Amino acid sequence: MAQSSRKLLFISYFFPPSGGISSLRAMLFARFLKRNGWRVKVLTCGNKLPWRVIDESLMKLVEGIDVIRVKSSIIDGYYSKNYMFHKKVLVGISSVLNLDPMHFWAKEVSRHIKSVLTNFSPDLVLITIPPFSSALLVEHIKRLYPKIPVILDFRDLFWLFLPYGSIFRKLANLVQLRLAKSIFRRITPMFDGFIVPDSSFVETVKAYSQAPIGVIPTPYDPEEFRDLPKANFTKHFTIVHAGSFHRYNNPKFLRRVFGILPDSILQNTKLLLVGNVNSRVRKIFHNISWAKIIDHLPRKDALGLLVSSDANLVFVTVPASRGGKQIVPGKVFDYIGAGKPIIAFAPEGGALLKLVKENEFGVAAPIENPEKAAEAIAELYENWRNGGKQISSDKRKDFSVNAIIPKLSNFLGNFI
Repeated sequence: MAQSSRKLLFISYFFPPSGGISSLRAMLFARFLKRNGWRVKVLTCGNKLPWRVIDESLMKLVEGIDVIRVKSSIIDGYYSKNYMFHKKVLVGISSVLNLDPMHFWAKEVSRHIKSVLTNFSPDLVLITIPPFSSALLVEHIKRLYPKIPVILDFRDLFWLFLPYGSIFRKLANLVQLRLAKSIFRRITPMFDGFIVPDSSFVETVKAYSQAPIGVIPTPYDPEEFRDLPKANFTKHFTIVHAGSFHRYNNPKFLRRVFGILPDSILQNTKLLLVGNVNSRVRKIFHNISWAKIIDHLPRKDALGLLVSSDANLVFVTVPASRGGKQIVPGKVFDYIGAGKPIIAFAPEGGALLKLVKENEFGVAAPIENPEKAAEAIAELYENWRNGGKQISSDKRKDFSVNAIIPKLSNFLGNFI
């Protein structure tokens, strides 16, 4: 079959104007598969408030992509500040029993999927998760058109359901985790193949299915990093942590590590916490002279901070025994694109530490040893005092869209 005739239906709940790292992988796949000979149609959420983070500036990056937007009135209400409390409670209970709030959207899509498949006649369907409820669409697709190959992109694994927060939320997470494992034992045999962002995912996915697995990291687009306006950070050693704090990165660990550093370093250091920072994090870093909170920025401005920094920080505090070894936050791929040294803290032997160490992207230390983590920061601080150092361009190019998307294209092409 000629490449120009390959048609891909790409189902992704997260897509611009949804902001944050959740939309990045889908956005780059859709944009650059199109350049690699695929006719891509994206099926996504059409609500004004599909997520907590909205970035309208991303819409320019997806101009020219054929998009079908399906709405769910319940989703708009759930993420609205004006939604009545009792309705939010009802939606929350339903979300626990159906994996996530986006199951309302998936149900709406299931009502439209027949007409989409009939009108577009795709050669292949790619579904990316989370939200995990999107994976259930495979049942509807296979029932209607059993011969169409369906591939599942596992951006994250079930660590997203690890108990977190209040006692009620922890109980809800335990229910979701148990349900997810049960549901995926049933539906994974329906998929013809899988994509994962890191090789550490492979064994977990193999426990559910023996279908082919492609390891496709989230790429960065070099064009996004060209001609960015740079902030002028000269007085302090500036470290940026981009994105939210959630169940995988406890801010108390960060406070502890920086607290170990000698005053001579802290007085000349500035940690910028950039993104959707919650009240808990604000309380922890309140009145800390070496930390500054910057609210969510449009993508171009956020990338400008990354390329202006002296180092960019990513960390995972989930223990190895609970899946922490497999967590590779998507922000690290933007960090690679920015070209500044990366500071990485994660469980000993984990995928994040391996990524940074093996590619010489910066410094890495295990969370089991906060003193070593502080030493890693001090090492980069001394490097900064002596003129700084960029990441090797030879290593970075392996993660650009020019290297990653052809691999993705070839993997998907094997199913047609």
